[in-house]
Amino acid sequence: MNHKVRNTVFLFLAIIGLSGCIRTPEWTLFYYAEEAKTPQNPLQAEYIAGYYDTIDQCQAKAKGMLRLSGKNIPNMEMDADSLENATAIPVAIDKGYQCKQLCQVNDDNAIICQ
Repeated sequence: MNHKVRNTVFLFLAIIGLSGCIRTPEWTLFYYAEEAKTPQNPLQAEYIAGYYDTIDQCQAKAKGMLRLSGKNIPNMEMDADSLENATAIPVAIDKGYQCKQLCQVNDDNAIICQ
């Protein structure tokens, strides 16, 4: 294999390999359980506690943070089948966190999620 073809193949493989590293997580964790009361607008940058590929990962992180903070929150999650058939994902405002999907910042610098 000549030098030019080998470099082209290497570049192609590198691009494919790096594409997995730059994938945008789909779920954003907004965590505000440490607040004295539920904030008026919990979808603010100051409450972002992480980004996750799945809702299960997001909820697991939130539950772990609640457990570490000493909060005892009942299990109110949706299973995968319910999640796929849901038209709107119930939020966990009373739990002190929310896992929101596909969040972006709009022109007014507000966070908008689906």
